[in-house]
Amino acid sequence: MLIDVKEDWSGLGAYSEVNGIYQNLTAVRKFDVHFENDSSVPASRPLIALDQDDIPQLWDVHPYNSWLYVSNRTVEIRSSTLFYITVNYSLMENPLAQPAEFSWSHVDNEEPIDRDIYGNPITNSAGELPDPPITETFHDTLLRVTRNEANFFPVIADGYKNSVNSNTFLGFPPGTVKCTVFEGEITRAATLTYYIVRYEFQIRTKFLNSATECWKKRFMDAGFREKVGTEYEVIKDKDGVPLSEPSLLDGSGKKLAAGATPVFLEFETKQPMDFSFFNMYL
Repeated sequence: MLIDVKEDWSGLGAYSEVNGIYQNLTAVRKFDVHFENDSSVPASRPLIALDQDDIPQLWDVHPYNSWLYVSNRTVEIRSSTLFYITVNYSLMENPLAQPAEFSWSHVDNEEPIDRDIYGNPITNSAGELPDPPITETFHDTLLRVTRNEANFFPVIADGYKNSVNSNTFLGFPPGTVKCTVFEGEITRAATLTYYIVRYEFQIRTKFLNSATECWKKRFMDAGFREKVGTEYEVIKDKDGVPLSEPSLLDGSGKKLAAGATPVFLEFETKQPMDFSFFNMYL
């Protein structure tokens, strides 16, 4: 049976040093735990001693500094009824005050293209589209950000995933930045529960077909039918035979006139979102 728990004031200690721009701080407290010399198994007493309410538990904060927390505890045996517990505290800087970590790299994507670097449509000399389409490698900038945050809401993260910026973000124009990763991991420091949030942003400021399209989906207007009034009719050759290759169209459903510039149709498939929500600055 436990008799008492007393703090050994002579065992108090603290240590402080500077390591670069950071401060290292540790502290120690020590306790005597007394048991009766009864029939209880001595081997259980170190564990019983650690479980006592008067002994600081792991993650408990120091009475003086709320960012000093119990990092480990040890039990020494003095006799079968006397145990000496050492409680060590380590400094955890406020994680929410730590700066975000930024890293830059590149990612390559192979995607179909329909115009050259000068904006000219990619067709053969008869104006026919290549089948299969020609592809080109896109070299996009990839920004990774890791930041400690007080909260993380999966529903909000899901809404931003695969969206593009509707406003200027980190200096990049609207529609050029796509959010590809937005995830959070819950963790704890001292008494604070917080989230390590990771972001990835894929940035496309140069598009092989245009300087402004970026993440829009686009294709050359072409098909096997043209609009006649409110109906659509199959396009035929001069002999009245339906075409075996798609014919270029003029953007309004009509067959493109000979020698006219091909028309490209563009579609916004990524949801534009207000990226100021991220409150992020380089």
